[in-house]
Amino acid sequence: MKPFRFGLYQVDQAYRDALAKADRHVMPVPEDGAETWPPVWILVDCRKRPCCIPVSAPKEKHTNMKNRTDFFRIMEDGKCIGVLNLNGMIPVREDLLYPLELNPMPGDTLPVTQYKNLAKKQLDVCEKSRETIRKRAARLYDILAFGWAGPGLADRCCDFKALEQVLREYPQPA
Repeated sequence: MKPFRFGLYQVDQAYRDALAKADRHVMPVPEDGAETWPPVWILVDCRKRPCCIPVSAPKEKHTNMKNRTDFFRIMEDGKCIGVLNLNGMIPVREDLLYPLELNPMPGDTLPVTQYKNLAKKQLDVCEKSRETIRKRAARLYDILAFGWAGPGLADRCCDFKALEQVLREYPQPA
């Protein structure tokens, strides 16, 4: 893979389906195939492995949650504008990623424009915290890969080793 390009991406749906079969913690793909908004992922370098962390919209429950090993609040001016669920981090390859178009396009509806504006703000904040996010991702990977996690953390995180095996076996582009 080329040098990691920190940014927001969508991950190939068929690949996500394959991962979800291997681990119940992978962000699910709705069975009807209808997603209100496509899931957004931030690409990070985790121990020289490209990984994607799911980015979620802020919810009421995030207001009082504190950052921890597997959770990172995206804060702007004291307000939570999104979260990174590091516990849902997945390994990826470049051919499985689609950059998210954040620039307004002619014909975008108001909700789409608002979504893109929020995603830009989230990316700007994450860009400023890039090294912190990378270190958290690497630390979580190490904790889980080497069996250092307690039952609470291990129970809510993806099994990176199992997901890496899925990636190794996943078909390469022709």
